[in-house]
Amino acid sequence: MTDDGGEQASPSSRRPRALGIVGGTLVLLVVTAGGLLRLDQQRWARLDDAASRAIGDADPAVDTVADVLSQALDAFDSWPGYLLIAAMLGVLALQRRWWHLAAAASTALGGVITSQLIKLWVDRLRPEGTQVDTHDASFPSGHSTLAACFVVVVGMCLGSAARRWWWPTGGLLLVAMMLSRVHVHAHWLSDTIAGALLGIGVGMVVWWAMYPQLERELLSEEHRTDVGARAGKNPRAADR
Repeated sequence: MTDDGGEQASPSSRRPRALGIVGGTLVLLVVTAGGLLRLDQQRWARLDDAASRAIGDADPAVDTVADVLSQALDAFDSWPGYLLIAAMLGVLALQRRWWHLAAAASTALGGVITSQLIKLWVDRLRPEGTQVDTHDASFPSGHSTLAACFVVVVGMCLGSAARRWWWPTGGLLLVAMMLSRVHVHAHWLSDTIAGALLGIGVGMVVWWAMYPQLERELLSEEHRTDVGARAGKNPRAADR
């Protein structure tokens, strides 16, 4: 593929089709699951019950650690989590990475709004014995959605080398969030799976939509960082 001047088009100018297709499919899958759940909540509750009991009723030592972790992760969908997201947006603004700032904000807002709309539509009851404050319906998990959006946004902002270590790290954080919400009986397991898939899907769709601009901005940032590093090692080279 060439541009008007006959030169090979930059790979960063092409949107990966799979990114949009997979992301859109994940969102559609969650909406479809929500529709099925809305038709028969009792059947889904029976399927979820065994998994929820296994996660919620752990060994006492494990249970203590899980309680501490769950309380810490519960704050992610309140002001500490919002401050973390605001700090990330602030860093992107200071770096003048406006496309990444727009993508991060769009992913967070898209995830929250989509999650809330599905919650209102499905209106699933939460498990009994919830150990944390809850204020809306159960499906999908808002905490899991926001955590998944966070994982995708961080990966979106990192270079290819850093992404290799971030994806497994972010995946572990997301799984910890999902299990913690089941452990404190705030959600059924299927709620957290749906929330994670929704957040990942929204993030992938936003990434696909802004992919050319994001990649060009990322390459520009990596170039500036590389020039700055070389200038620090050899000031004379920076003047050439």
